[in-house]
Amino acid sequence: HVRNEQGERKLKFAFSSVSTGEFKFDPKKAAAILVDTVERWVGIKEKNNRVKVEVTLMEPIGSPVLKVLTEDPKYYSSKLCVSSGLLESVKNVHAICFGCTMRMCAAGENKSNIAIHKKMDEFENGKYSMKKLLKETTNDVFSQVAKAYVVGIPKEHPLCRDNKIKYICMARGPNMNENRDECLHGDYAIGERMLKATYESMFNAIAQIYRKQYKGENHQFPVYQQPTGVVPRPKYGFRNALLDYCDPGKGILRTLKAELECRVFHRNNCLGTVCIYDAFPKSKIHLLVIPLRRSGLAVDNIKDLKRKHLKNLKLFHAYGKQVATYLSKSKPSTFPIKLGYHAIPSLNRLHLHIISQDFDSLCLKNKKHWNSFTQTGFFMSPQIIENHLEKEGNLANLLMNAKDLMNLPLACNRCKATLKNMPKLKEHLRTCSFPFSF
Repeated sequence: HVRNEQGERKLKFAFSSVSTGEFKFDPKKAAAILVDTVERWVGIKEKNNRVKVEVTLMEPIGSPVLKVLTEDPKYYSSKLCVSSGLLESVKNVHAICFGCTMRMCAAGENKSNIAIHKKMDEFENGKYSMKKLLKETTNDVFSQVAKAYVVGIPKEHPLCRDNKIKYICMARGPNMNENRDECLHGDYAIGERMLKATYESMFNAIAQIYRKQYKGENHQFPVYQQPTGVVPRPKYGFRNALLDYCDPGKGILRTLKAELECRVFHRNNCLGTVCIYDAFPKSKIHLLVIPLRRSGLAVDNIKDLKRKHLKNLKLFHAYGKQVATYLSKSKPSTFPIKLGYHAIPSLNRLHLHIISQDFDSLCLKNKKHWNSFTQTGFFMSPQIIENHLEKEGNLANLLMNAKDLMNLPLACNRCKATLKNMPKLKEHLRTCSFPFSF
């Protein structure tokens, strides 16, 4: 959804009218606000951001707003496509937006809300129900008026797999129903402002996600060039050396000293990550991807990861894979590149290794170094981490026996031949032609 066939930037989303069902907002007033908000919002986005925006209103047959929009020409807008139908009427949109009830996990009486909840809940016995997705996304139990809540739709869910819809966005609008809490009792002066703010909140939330996706596809990675010279002395001690790069104190990103800046390979400010050259590389390519404080992953190491981190962790891993793909294509090394975490890291702050499998480095000195990157139970892939968090919610069982793997004998990571010492191993690696198996 980032670009159309002509290569133009393109944002597509669909939404249902807010507050016109259970909250009994006047349909004519709601239609006027809806059309006016879409006209102005789309116009501003297309002018300022040079992006094509396509907005579809999906309304159930019999909807009072749908009736107003289709019968009265004064509500016509060239920037709004009106569709009679709900989920079955939209495909290939970036996101779908709809109004929610005060209690977010409840479907309420709104047809759009009910349809979304039903579609999410019926897949694999509620594996990705709205209740579960919201719990992973926000701590709010009760929604706030005009505050947008966004959840990602898992790739295997039919809405994403078949309809190509990636996100669900919801927000609560103003209430005119005397039988519901926080009723405005017919005060449309306030209600209209609140309804306009609700639509803008949802649209802006989707636009923000779009910007992250757009920037994510346009990484301009530099040429890989391992820094030379003396490694700067860490400010907080060796074990906390990564904090020099990722804990800014004040501001989003503080200015690094020149000797640290030259060790930064790339930054992704949208995701809040920094990719640096390993100070003591164990291969021709060796980078560390570190989450900044605002990424939602500012934990000491992988043992602190929980199921609630999964959403941000998947974005973090996707960025790491993009870096690895770029490096594979630019070929600073002809060897495969792996991504992984140490079960027992030597440095504080969560960090993902990106390392080529040549292991041609003077910094690779002992059995501990070797085993920490070649033993599958110690060097764990992002997919293993994600699967275990999804299943158990933490990594306690996965990490239980990792320490014992450091005592295993030196063995080639390709043919599995056992070698007596590091010089013998390095000599063997230079001639081993056995294919990699991962």
